[in-house]
Amino acid sequence: MWIYLVPFGADTIIENGRCQVISLPWVFQIFQNAAGDAGATGWWAAALVMALLFLDKDFRSKPGKLLDALAESGDNYINTLSNVFSSHSD
Repeated sequence: MWIYLVPFGADTIIENGRCQVISLPWVFQIFQNAAGDAGATGWWAAALVMALLFLDKDFRSKPGKLLDALAESGDNYINTLSNVFSSHSD
Protein backbone atom coordinates (compact mmCIF):
# COMPACT_ATOMS: atom_id res chain seq x y z
CA MET A 1 0.00 0.00 0.00
CA TRP A 2 2.77 2.46 0.81
CA ILE A 3 4.01 2.24 -2.78
CA TYR A 4 0.76 3.84 -3.95
CA LEU A 5 0.59 6.57 -1.30
CA VAL A 6 4.19 7.78 -1.30
CA PRO A 7 3.96 9.57 -4.70
CA PHE A 8 0.96 11.50 -3.38
CA GLY A 9 2.83 12.91 -0.40
CA ALA A 10 1.69 10.53 2.34
CA ASP A 11 4.03 10.16 5.32
CA THR A 12 4.51 6.49 6.11
CA ILE A 13 6.41 4.37 8.63
CA ILE A 14 7.27 0.72 8.12
CA GLU A 15 7.48 -1.26 11.39
CA ASN A 16 7.61 -5.03 11.73
CA GLY A 17 6.69 -5.49 8.09
CA ARG A 18 3.62 -3.26 8.40
CA CYS A 19 3.19 0.03 6.60
CA GLN A 20 1.49 2.69 8.71
CA VAL A 21 0.31 5.98 7.24
CA ILE A 22 1.06 8.90 9.56
CA SER A 23 -0.47 11.75 7.57
CA LEU A 24 -2.20 12.19 4.23
CA PRO A 25 -2.45 15.13 1.82
CA TRP A 26 -5.57 17.22 2.32
CA VAL A 27 -7.45 15.66 -0.62
CA PHE A 28 -7.10 12.15 0.80
CA GLN A 29 -7.80 13.44 4.31
CA ILE A 30 -11.21 14.70 3.14
CA PHE A 31 -12.15 11.24 1.89
CA GLN A 32 -10.80 9.57 5.02
CA ASN A 33 -12.80 11.90 7.26
CA ALA A 34 -15.99 11.35 5.24
CA ALA A 35 -15.77 7.57 5.29
CA GLY A 36 -18.13 5.91 7.73
CA ASP A 37 -19.86 9.08 8.92
CA ALA A 38 -23.59 9.13 8.17
CA GLY A 39 -23.80 12.92 8.29
CA ALA A 40 -20.91 13.33 5.89
CA THR A 41 -22.48 10.82 3.53
CA GLY A 42 -25.50 13.10 3.18
CA TRP A 43 -23.28 16.07 2.37
CA TRP A 44 -21.40 14.05 -0.25
CA ALA A 45 -24.74 12.97 -1.76
CA ALA A 46 -25.94 16.58 -1.89
CA ALA A 47 -22.69 17.67 -3.53
CA LEU A 48 -23.01 14.88 -6.10
CA VAL A 49 -26.60 15.84 -6.91
CA MET A 50 -25.58 19.49 -7.33
CA ALA A 51 -22.81 18.45 -9.73
CA LEU A 52 -25.19 16.18 -11.65
CA LEU A 53 -27.63 19.04 -12.13
CA PHE A 54 -25.17 20.54 -14.59
CA LEU A 55 -25.76 17.60 -16.95
CA ASP A 56 -29.18 19.09 -17.73
CA LYS A 57 -29.04 21.51 -20.66
CA ASP A 58 -31.80 23.76 -19.26
CA PHE A 59 -30.07 23.95 -15.89
CA ARG A 60 -26.73 24.87 -17.46
CA SER A 61 -28.39 27.83 -19.18
CA LYS A 62 -29.57 29.16 -15.78
CA PRO A 63 -27.10 28.02 -13.09
CA GLY A 64 -28.45 30.65 -10.71
CA LYS A 65 -31.31 28.20 -10.04
CA LEU A 66 -28.93 26.29 -7.76
CA LEU A 67 -28.25 29.32 -5.58
CA ASP A 68 -31.96 30.11 -5.47
CA ALA A 69 -32.76 26.55 -4.37
CA LEU A 70 -30.03 26.56 -1.72
CA ALA A 71 -31.19 29.93 -0.38
CA GLU A 72 -34.80 28.78 -0.23
CA SER A 73 -33.90 25.54 1.52
CA GLY A 74 -31.80 27.44 4.06
CA ASP A 75 -34.69 29.82 4.68
CA ASN A 76 -37.09 26.91 5.19
CA TYR A 77 -34.62 25.23 7.57
CA ILE A 78 -34.25 28.38 9.70
CA ASN A 79 -38.04 28.86 9.81
CA THR A 80 -38.51 25.25 10.90
CA LEU A 81 -35.93 25.63 13.66
CA SER A 82 -37.47 28.85 14.88
CA ASN A 83 -40.92 27.19 15.01
CA VAL A 84 -39.51 24.26 16.98
CA PHE A 85 -37.79 26.49 19.53
CA SER A 86 -40.71 28.91 19.87
CA SER A 87 -43.19 26.08 20.51
CA HIS A 88 -41.05 24.67 23.33
CA SER A 89 -40.47 27.97 25.12
CA ASP A 90 -43.81 27.85 27.00
